[in-house]
Amino acid sequence: MAEPAELRCLVHLARCEGCETYLDRFRQTVAAAGALPGPHLPSAARDRLLGVFRGMLRD
Repeated sequence: MAEPAELRCLVHLARCEGCETYLDRFRQTVAAAGALPGPHLPSAARDRLLGVFRGMLRD
């Protein structure tokens, strides 16, 4: 975010309790979702997918 926009956003958050609460809850949600275990992928499938992705990068 460009510095002027970031400054306007920070000023707004300092003054707006509703937005501050929303942002705090959003951060809590992101942290909670990040703490969840990911799906298990067998190593053979993982290796195959990585090989496909690497091939796509070369093309």
